[in-house]
Amino acid sequence: MVCRPAMWIMAGVLVVLTACADAGSERPANEEPATTVDGTNSRNESTRGDVPSMPTNTALSREWVEIREESEEGRIVLRPLGPDIPPARGGRRRLDLREPGDASAREPGAADAMEARDGSWTSPEEGVLDIAVPGWTGTYTVIELHEDKLVIEPR
Repeated sequence: MVCRPAMWIMAGVLVVLTACADAGSERPANEEPATTVDGTNSRNESTRGDVPSMPTNTALSREWVEIREESEEGRIVLRPLGPDIPPARGGRRRLDLREPGDASAREPGAADAMEARDGSWTSPEEGVLDIAVPGWTGTYTVIELHEDKLVIEPR
């Protein structure tokens, strides 16, 4: 018997589903593969088209830096804080999303020193990010979410 767990977050709750099958069983060659909870089938092909997968706390939880020179058309491009972020005149805004929903923002103040503000965040539904931190407060659509890039658009 082979068992495979599948995990996802729904309404802030971690859901785990374990599917088990007899190791010797085979699906007929002409049968379509079943869709999994992460929007892919057993051949790892996307079944959701262009809809972004549900943001997870793990994927979003990090300190993000706004990259103004990559942002366009109302979309905000964020990259994880790290040595690859080039300096910018006037400094860069930061958004720190932490589990289980705590957040803080840092932005250059009047004396160019970084000023921090605390707040919270949630991802109430697939592709949506609600932020309640001064300077970032609002509801955003998640356009892209990758290990090295987050693109959001205010709703």
